[in-house]
Amino acid sequence: MPIVRTRVMSASGVKLIKVETMAGDRVTDLQYRVTTLRQAQPRMIADRELAEAAFLQEVTASKADPVAVRLAMSGF
Repeated sequence: MPIVRTRVMSASGVKLIKVETMAGDRVTDLQYRVTTLRQAQPRMIADRELAEAAFLQEVTASKADPVAVRLAMSGF
């Protein structure tokens, strides 16, 4: 089954990505992934509103993390 990944939001080195598992032209599974430059592990979340809230919390945390700020500014 192919997987389609679409970036929903990106800020301060944090990305919110929609992950769709496809069967033909039908979506069989839909989740959202929050990734960060900080050492926190990526999180998979089924609900978009919860994913957006987690994204915003991680952006706030990343802005307070000097290492993540340097990485984001360097374009890492």
